[in-house]
Amino acid sequence: VTTSIDAGGNNFSFNNTGAVEVQSGTLATTTSGTHTGSFNVSSGKTLSFAGANSFTASSFLGGGGAVNMINNTQTMVGANTVTGTSFSVTGATVSGAGSLALDSASPLNLSSGTLSTSSVTANGAFNWSGTGVSVLGSGLTVNGGMAITGSGQKQLNGGTLTLASNSSWDGTGVIRFNSGVITNQSTRIFDVTGDGTIDSSGGVSSFNNAGTFRKSAGAVTTSIDAGGNNFSFNNTGTVEVQTGTVDVAPTTTFTQAGTINVAGVTTFRRTGGFNNPATTGFIQGSGTIDVGAGTVTNNGTIAPGGSGAAGTLSVTGNFTNGSSGLIDIEIGGATAGMTYDVLAVS
Repeated sequence: VTTSIDAGGNNFSFNNTGAVEVQSGTLATTTSGTHTGSFNVSSGKTLSFAGANSFTASSFLGGGGAVNMINNTQTMVGANTVTGTSFSVTGATVSGAGSLALDSASPLNLSSGTLSTSSVTANGAFNWSGTGVSVLGSGLTVNGGMAITGSGQKQLNGGTLTLASNSSWDGTGVIRFNSGVITNQSTRIFDVTGDGTIDSSGGVSSFNNAGTFRKSAGAVTTSIDAGGNNFSFNNTGTVEVQTGTVDVAPTTTFTQAGTINVAGVTTFRRTGGFNNPATTGFIQGSGTIDVGAGTVTNNGTIAPGGSGAAGTLSVTGNFTNGSSGLIDIEIGGATAGMTYDVLAVS
């Protein structure tokens, strides 16, 4: 059963300076309001906001149920907290100079609308889903795991997404940058489980991988394409291609200062070539590095097959071994690619 607070087109507001408790069914408010009090939503119950509301520093959302921001502008003014309660943006614009902190028992869900309040800390799961357009404009730190799902367009419009936990993307839609940044921190995995596109529509944007960017499923291509805009993909961690192809398009600025690992019958493509630098640059595996008519310049280490395993690493294009470049070849028998390593350039 739903209880509604509705102005009916008249000048009416609902302001909470005390406590609102939702103990049964759903409480839906379509009015505007300014709130300094608490909202306690019991487990299995729902509180939804559709009017324009403002939440101050003392606002508290909790109780174990669900809070849904479904329409209009919801403004975070101060340091707002969510405890043991799911918080969903399903059409509203959640903005403001304030902050939003969710504990580990409070999933954050964004399926449509915009989340652009100044600072958000998700200590629980962050679920970015939907078949339409949804926008992240906040500085969001995810500590409880992220899942990106659905065929919609996920936009980082001025947002900074820091992945301090493992993440997955089903690769069915588009991740689009517009002056946005994703940082996958050291030891964390960004797992692409399908084929999809990461691109840019404007501004200065970047995907910074200090952990592992892994394509674990999807037999075709995951594309990273700036589309003529100022977008960079920077690898100081590991790019791991377990299936299909990862294509860093020539329109994208690519900095390789980590490891690229290509499994058998997979491809890492960077048409136009790239530099594998001294000290930190490491390329290994039994797949293919495809640079088109470009050149792979190795000043780091190239290890066909990988450490301790014989294999054939193929380079499609040109290859130059620099003055500090090391080609790590293992020889354990007389069978090419099985008992001794091969670097095949064609």
